[in-house]
Amino acid sequence: MTVLVLGGAGYIGSHMVDRLVDQQTDVAVVDNLVKGHRAAVRPEARFYEGDVRDKEFMRSVFKKRKHRCSGPLCGLFYRTGKYGEATGLL
Repeated sequence: MTVLVLGGAGYIGSHMVDRLVDQQTDVAVVDNLVKGHRAAVRPEARFYEGDVRDKEFMRSVFKKRKHRCSGPLCGLFYRTGKYGEATGLL
């Protein structure tokens, strides 16, 4: 299972990605790079550039593989079930 970090190219998200990668966790990052930086994302993490408000983009991310979610919208994904197999880590 992959941990999906929303906003993982920003300051806080990139630190979370660092810790997860250091723990040898499979990590994927979604970020629109408005405030984040691609260089802040570890190369070991898969990176998807796009906006979490774009439903089709997020559906495509969740179709690629099963993710556990980490970020401010996890509860939304968990409760609504709109994105398939997503599981919220609250």
